[in-house]
Amino acid sequence: MYGQVTGIQGTYWLTVASTRFGSEVQPLVADSVVTFAFEGDTIRVDPGVGCTLLTGEFSFVDDFRLEVSEIERTTEECDESDEERAQIALLISVLEEQIRPRDTVGGVNLQTDVGLLLLVDEPTSVFQLERGDLHGDYHSTVVRHQDGTPRPFIEGAPLRLGFSGYEFSMFPGVGCNNSFGDFYVSDASEFVLASSGLRTTDVGCDFTDEEIEQANFVRSFIFSSPTIEIDGDTITMSNDEFVVELVDVDVLIEDGPLIGTDWTHNSFVTEFSVSRTARSEGARLQFIDETTAVGFDGCNEFTLNVTIGEASVVEPVEGTLGLEGTLSFDEPLEPHTICDRPNTDVVTLLLAATTYYIDGDFLFISDDDGVGNRFFDFS
Repeated sequence: MYGQVTGIQGTYWLTVASTRFGSEVQPLVADSVVTFAFEGDTIRVDPGVGCTLLTGEFSFVDDFRLEVSEIERTTEECDESDEERAQIALLISVLEEQIRPRDTVGGVNLQTDVGLLLLVDEPTSVFQLERGDLHGDYHSTVVRHQDGTPRPFIEGAPLRLGFSGYEFSMFPGVGCNNSFGDFYVSDASEFVLASSGLRTTDVGCDFTDEEIEQANFVRSFIFSSPTIEIDGDTITMSNDEFVVELVDVDVLIEDGPLIGTDWTHNSFVTEFSVSRTARSEGARLQFIDETTAVGFDGCNEFTLNVTIGEASVVEPVEGTLGLEGTLSFDEPLEPHTICDRPNTDVVTLLLAATTYYIDGDFLFISDDDGVGNRFFDFS
């Protein structure tokens, strides 16, 4: 099982606290040292501020979750600032939830419904880059050897890396599979994968020899623990042989227009997964005007009435701008039947959609629960 932890002992130091999905880092009080000590079935948490010590008994509910009971808080008389009280409250809220521990580089990650805590087993294993510096989506613009000569890369198929909290996503620019994993930045500014490695979607699609070579290169490069440097909107990653420069998509690509762009289907998104199926292969969508959309769902061509509402610029992650608006689709008009499988997943999700979000060459159309279709502009 990915990242499964069925036993945990010893002392750990907290390096990062974030919201449930890692999109927002919770700042820790400056110079505070937060420790978690697991001894037998006892847990002791020192919040690193004020005069509080948290203790409790922990046990594994099953192979994936542990819970803490009989939580006690010892408090001496001392003044605590609002910031310090907030840090203590965060730690208490985590202990009150069922916790899903997962292995990560040099420690363990504690995941709950209210937040994520990244613990390391050595106090020197800290992040040299502020976690907030690594966020958003980046496309490669330069791939070269250390001597400066270009490294062959398929035109129009850049490496794509996305960062959100402690997690990152990777698309090698070819094929139809994405990879996801936890990462860590070492004291030497090396980008290191968590010990649990990469999770990769399993979508069958054809590769040329050139595409296979590029996908293998990208995977090997990421696994080599390249150094990583941030300079404004550019990330530079290097190992002994190669240098890859990536630029923030918000700088590299202007938000594509909703109307007139030929959007190619990339994946289905649910609350728990991102996936593709052979049924959506070749699916596409184009808004002809503000009232009509046409497309192909992987089986049949379709025409939909559409109502497009107001749009506004949003900043879902600090420093990352996108365009968000409302829309709705009506039942398909004038179906052009190619096969006998009407209303495949692409159309079904479009008919339930209420919002759209555009960021560079990325379009996400979803319902109120965030379930929907993801498209890209590959033009």
